[in-house]
Amino acid sequence: AVSFRTLPWHQGMMDLLATAVAGPDQLPGGNFEDLDLMLQAGWRHLNAAVPGILAEANLAPAAARSGRLGLRLSARPANQENARMLLETPPVWMISPEVQVQPGSLLRIRGSACVPAPITGSVDGLMVLDSITGEALAERIDATGGWVQFELYRVADRSGRVSITFVLSGLGEAWLDDVAICAMEPSRPAAATRQAPMFSPRR
Repeated sequence: AVSFRTLPWHQGMMDLLATAVAGPDQLPGGNFEDLDLMLQAGWRHLNAAVPGILAEANLAPAAARSGRLGLRLSARPANQENARMLLETPPVWMISPEVQVQPGSLLRIRGSACVPAPITGSVDGLMVLDSITGEALAERIDATGGWVQFELYRVADRSGRVSITFVLSGLGEAWLDDVAICAMEPSRPAAATRQAPMFSPRR
C-alpha cells in the first residue's frame, strides 16, 4: 500500500479477504495446553547466555487467555545492579515448528498476547516474527494493559514452509495464547469478485 507498483497486489488481497474464510489451523500446539505435544511437534525454546540475566519460558495458568495454560516468556535481572542494563541480545526465544502450506497461498497468523508491564532494556518489547518476512515486518508489542490480538497476513514463498518466532527482547514478562496459522480460502467463485492479479511466491 506504499507503492503504486504494488498497489494492485494490495487491492487483490483486500478483495480476497472481503470474501475469504480461514481454513483449518495448521499449527500444532499453538494453544499451549500440552507440553508433550509441543515437544513432539518441534517447538523450540532458546535462552541466550546473557550474563546477569535469568530467562525462562514455560506454560503457566497465569498466562492463559483461554483453556488452562498459556506460554509465559520472562527475563529478569539476577540482582539490582543489572536492573537498568541495556540488552544487545534478546534473552528468550520460542520458535514454532515449520508448517507446510501451498506455495503462493495467503496466510493468516493470529494469536493473543499480553505484556503486563513495559519491557525494559530494549525498545523492541515482545517481537512476533514469521519466517517469510523476518524481523523487517515483525510485530512489536510493549505493555498492553490486558490481552490484545495480533494478526499478520503473509504470502507463502516457494518453499511453502512457514514458522513463527516469539522473541522477548528485554527484561520483563510476556504471555501468549491461541496462536494459529490458517490459509485464507475464497468463500465464493472468483468470478463473483473484482478481477485482481494472482499472488505469486517471492522470487
